[in-house]
Amino acid sequence: MTDAPFAGLGALLHGPSFRYFNELVRRVRRVIIVFVAAIAFFSTVGLAPITVNGLALVAPYPSLYNSISVGMVRAFEAHAVPQGMQLLNINAFDSMFASAEVSLLLGLLVVAPFAASELHRFVAPALYEGERRFIRSIALVGGALFAVGAALAYMFVLPLFFGFVKTFAVNMGAEPTMSVGSFMGMALALILVFGLAMETPVAMAMLTRLGFIRADTWKRNWRWGAVGSFAVALFISPGSSGGIMESAIGVTVFALYVVGIVVARLLERRGVKAAAWR
Repeated sequence: MTDAPFAGLGALLHGPSFRYFNELVRRVRRVIIVFVAAIAFFSTVGLAPITVNGLALVAPYPSLYNSISVGMVRAFEAHAVPQGMQLLNINAFDSMFASAEVSLLLGLLVVAPFAASELHRFVAPALYEGERRFIRSIALVGGALFAVGAALAYMFVLPLFFGFVKTFAVNMGAEPTMSVGSFMGMALALILVFGLAMETPVAMAMLTRLGFIRADTWKRNWRWGAVGSFAVALFISPGSSGGIMESAIGVTVFALYVVGIVVARLLERRGVKAAAWR
């Protein structure tokens, strides 16, 4: 009789629920290890140009002061800081925090596909084939849109935004300076916001596919979509180009909203209920 509770505990520890939990823990542990390793790599490893048989390559080497993240901070400064504006190391650890932020972002970019793969492998046995195909498609399209948005923000939005900041400071009679930490924080935030804004059709498709919002609802509220698109544009580029960049960003985001309406309607025609996925 005294062994009965322990027998029940043994059955629980060897049951399917505990096996699923153990598998989830193993996958989360792998993701954390990859994430920490990526951050350490970008923070402590630099890239040196080498030539092998006339072919220009790069070779990794240990370096804290010329690491990949430090090189990224320099690249951001050279590309986005306007002439006449000076970056300052105001706090003792300003530059270190800026480098750490870049390492964190690069680590997230590296671990995101791996984490998505681990999550998909964990839930795939419980999904229908149609659901698995839909998730793979959403992941690929979402990743591509985020990359496009981040690249556009880096190439066009950042120089205009910080040019606006400098012009505003000069017109107020202030010296156009900025801390390294503030510069990198704002730059990375703009890249993330613009990348996420490009995910608009993906989010709309997901909500429609799950049956939360119908395609007609997106269509009926297109005016709010337009207002939200230009609100995002003003947040990303607040008057930095006299309205040109803001209009371009607003039109782009709203065009993505329209694409989301079309995709949602197509998904709805194919059937958005779970029974249609089987």
